[in-house]
Amino acid sequence: MNYLAVLVAGIVGLVVAMIWYAPFLFGKAWIKLAKVKMDKKGRPARYFMALIKTLVMAWFIALFLEWLGIASVAGGLVIGFWLWLGFVGTTTFSGVIWGKKPFKLWLLDNGANLLSILIMAAILGVWI
Repeated sequence: MNYLAVLVAGIVGLVVAMIWYAPFLFGKAWIKLAKVKMDKKGRPARYFMALIKTLVMAWFIALFLEWLGIASVAGGLVIGFWLWLGFVGTTTFSGVIWGKKPFKLWLLDNGANLLSILIMAAILGVWI
């Protein structure tokens, strides 16, 4: 396992999500759909937890790519998509079904999830 690749992929995945949820992109829409109030209190801890979450995702993507012998951008993208669809997209859809969260919120969140996973998987597909 190339831990430097996992670290880089995880950091890039987090940066992608941070840009996605920035006020100039989808941040304002997310706040409205999620019905949350954003305060500055506790942000460093939240960013740290988000980094850990993204590093764990990158590590597991790397494991899947290694197990499957994938060593290309295209292969990484394919595996990243199927991992998102099989685990992330379906699991988070429970919020729409049971939590009555707006479908638009699911789309917004999973746009970020899918993009982050695809980019991490592409990086790891090349770098493993």
